[in-house]
Amino acid sequence: MNYCDLGVENDYANAVEWYKKAAEQGDDWGQANLGRMFQYGYGVVRDKSLAIAWYKLAAKQGNGLAILQLEQWNVTI
Repeated sequence: MNYCDLGVENDYANAVEWYKKAAEQGDDWGQANLGRMFQYGYGVVRDKSLAIAWYKLAAKQGNGLAILQLEQWNVTI
């Protein structure tokens, strides 16, 4: 909700906190969304290497968003 402006103002830093909690528990969408936050610098400093790391974790679980992004960057899973 903080990322998509659904009922609350965009708060990317708060979204990052929640995505990180989910990602650290192994949730593939939390990992993929955290990768996206690092990819674009939403709520964090833009960092392609961290984006790739989170996308890889999500892709290993079959997350389509993460797989697509890694393929676009020619990164092997």
